[in-house]
Amino acid sequence: MEAGRPYDIKPATPSWIERIESGLLNYWEDMDDNTNPFEVGLDKFVDLDQEVDFIGKEALKKIKAAGIKRKLVGLEIHSEPMSQQAQPWTVESDGQLVGAITSAVYSPDLEKNIALAMVGVECADMGMKLTVDMGQNKAGATIIPLPFIDNRAKVLRGLIDDE
Repeated sequence: MEAGRPYDIKPATPSWIERIESGLLNYWEDMDDNTNPFEVGLDKFVDLDQEVDFIGKEALKKIKAAGIKRKLVGLEIHSEPMSQQAQPWTVESDGQLVGAITSAVYSPDLEKNIALAMVGVECADMGMKLTVDMGQNKAGATIIPLPFIDNRAKVLRGLIDDE
């Protein structure tokens, strides 16, 4: 706190939009105690070959060997701009339930609706076309890469512009 005081820097969290744009996961929304690191793209932080033992190591070895059955993906939802969505929408492929939206929002920077969704691995390929059941209506969706926006670049541009 003291180091940031001269620069008026204070702790903060990203806005809902920026969190989703940058692919920052929120516990209890995008993952929970039934989710493993391989499903949400955090496997690069899991070293199962280290000598040190840790809780869950054997379970994670089994999951890695068997392969995951679902995966968190980025979606572009082709619909009118939406507001922050808290309810879980379902994701379908050819009319079959394949997953659920965990977080969704309209991105003003991208000028489109984006979402994080947990889907079966058979439906997790980049560019795959899916359908989101939004309750009142259904909308087409396309799997796109995460993060949607590299917000670090936006911050750096802002710092450069201020100089």
